[in-house]
Amino acid sequence: MDSMFGVQAVVAVVETGSFTAASERLEISKALLSKYITQVESELGVRLFNRTTRRVWLTEAGQIYYKNAIDVISAYEQMVENTRSEQQGLHGILTISAPFTFGTLTLPPWLTEFKRLHPHLKVQLKLNNRAVNMVEEGIDVRFKVGRLDDSSMIARHLKSDLMCLYASADYLKTFGEPTQLVDLASHQCIIDNNFSQLDYWRLLDSAGQSHLPQLNTTIAVNDSQAGASLAAHSGGIVLLPKSFAEQTCANFNLQPVLSQYHAGEIGWYLIYPHRQYLPAKIARFVEFIRQKF
Repeated sequence: MDSMFGVQAVVAVVETGSFTAASERLEISKALLSKYITQVESELGVRLFNRTTRRVWLTEAGQIYYKNAIDVISAYEQMVENTRSEQQGLHGILTISAPFTFGTLTLPPWLTEFKRLHPHLKVQLKLNNRAVNMVEEGIDVRFKVGRLDDSSMIARHLKSDLMCLYASADYLKTFGEPTQLVDLASHQCIIDNNFSQLDYWRLLDSAGQSHLPQLNTTIAVNDSQAGASLAAHSGGIVLLPKSFAEQTCANFNLQPVLSQYHAGEIGWYLIYPHRQYLPAKIARFVEFIRQKF
């Protein structure tokens, strides 16, 4: 048995939590995966996993092995990628996770440019607005807008964005423009669950004082583009990241509302594994995106 296969098998089981998921990640049969694990344990003379029909968890020896195995795999991957990239350019697959709006409006031309620079690299783009387990889902880099989750990953801050209120000119012509926060109770408000709790916005005035105006929430979404589109069709007033709104205002015919208030800043982040030996494909992409911002 190639010793590296055994190391990869152990790490895959730990990070996915099961033999079935690990075999799917490595694209081998469950029987072959079990054979690799058994051979590693036999060579070491220790048991790495405790198993039941429902659970798999590391023994004390397994914890020590896994901690060192991560560094071994990272060093091996970096060695292979660096050797290939020096001779042939970046190879392999770069898997990227991004929110729907950012992934459909901003990211495509950047990915096209990055692919031109590295033609032998394959890119997988996965769009969603839910929480992502990068390890279990095999994500190399993740774009995150909003509050950071507690994580052992590295999070590079790309920029901050102010959250402001917008509505379409047609909506304001029909229902009137609010001039103070109490007016929101008589308007239709579109809630984006990525940035707001259901049924309220925490808004700040020019002095930084916090307000919780009463809202008439008729629609909730989980995507900025969907919220902007609804507002463009006279669906109501929506809270949007300022940079996104400015980028799309002309297309959606939106204009600022109650511009003396905002909902504070949100952060834009690029998240990737905390590794001593970062694969070249990730390192190059991180640097490329930081230059774009």
